[in-house]
Amino acid sequence: MLKKELIILLLSIITLQAQKFNFETHFATFEGELTADDIYEVDFGRLDAYELKLREGDYIKLKLTADFFPFLAIVAPSNEYKLSFPKDNKSIVYFEEDIDETGLWHIYIAGDSTDTGNHTLKICHVAADSRKLPVNADYTILTAFLLSHTNTDYFYFRNKECNIKNGEWKFVLPEQNLFESGKIIIFENRTKLILEIPIDEELFQKISTQLSLLLNKEWNVRKSEKEIKYYEIEGLKKIILSKNDKKIQLIIINEK
Repeated sequence: MLKKELIILLLSIITLQAQKFNFETHFATFEGELTADDIYEVDFGRLDAYELKLREGDYIKLKLTADFFPFLAIVAPSNEYKLSFPKDNKSIVYFEEDIDETGLWHIYIAGDSTDTGNHTLKICHVAADSRKLPVNADYTILTAFLLSHTNTDYFYFRNKECNIKNGEWKFVLPEQNLFESGKIIIFENRTKLILEIPIDEELFQKISTQLSLLLNKEWNVRKSEKEIKYYEIEGLKKIILSKNDKKIQLIIINEK
């Protein structure tokens, strides 16, 4: 029987006060098995199928691994399709796409007529609004934007590397004047984003006010003279706003 699963990419969507922007990113892993009972199509081979609801302007990156030599067929709502095959004789298939149609997309995992075995499909997804910081964003919008990317460990800004791995990367957002520099640090199950901002006492207070309005009742707050910590009530995220004589730091930490 053809296996169809509706992939609802609503895994840990951030519900934020900045409602006018659809800030969403998602990471999901789906495991399946190609068996002798699955349908065999002449044009595709023996296959399993998944469905994705996507919108124009979204971005997806897929990684397929399998016990057999697989290929991916990605079919748009208009029935146009693209094929992706393994490289270097390895049973791994990569695919990335800028989505140009809104609707239900189909993903087919296929082998030849004799192929059976387990397969794992990893999906990283970034909604259109989360691909670029909105023009004239303030620290409320910036923080909401960044929090959405904690779901995928900022992969979109790490050379679109979907696989989580330890390391340190520069974090760059073009065409903004909210921070001077940034970096992403990932170690095991902990991701940290650090933004550095030139010191300005009025700006520190402004950022504090904007964060308080954004996070509101969903976060606990601890304040001292030079540091404000926000703790997610129903989660493991933490935001730290701190200052010294030279700079302001805005830090977002996500534990898993």
